[in-house]
Amino acid sequence: MKKILVLAGVLALVLAVAACGNTQKQEETPAPVAEQAAPVEAPATVEVAPEGTTFDPPVAVDQLPDGAWYCTDANGMVTWAATELAEGQLCPDGQTQPMQKMAATEEAAEGHDEAAETTEEGEHEGH
Repeated sequence: MKKILVLAGVLALVLAVAACGNTQKQEETPAPVAEQAAPVEAPATVEVAPEGTTFDPPVAVDQLPDGAWYCTDANGMVTWAATELAEGQLCPDGQTQPMQKMAATEEAAEGHDEAAETTEEGEHEGH
């Protein structure tokens, strides 16, 4: 009888160790490598009618063609744009003036000219 109890105890111990060993093997198995996100592509350019196009949902300024006139919402997203602007024309809200999207090279050139003007003014004040 004593031998049966000892064998039952040993068997229980072996099963407990085996069960713990299986858990550890599962933990040691490396998790599958997460799939890499697709590279972010530049947003597609949207079509803008000469007389104006309303965007719902709004689009990013980067999606407008260069030279387009546009109006934004509080989040800076374009809600309306046109390629031609009538004299004195306002945004559809009737209160704000449209802004014009310039090409990146034009924006850089303007920034450079402003820096040159500041330097020249600084030199004149110092003399």
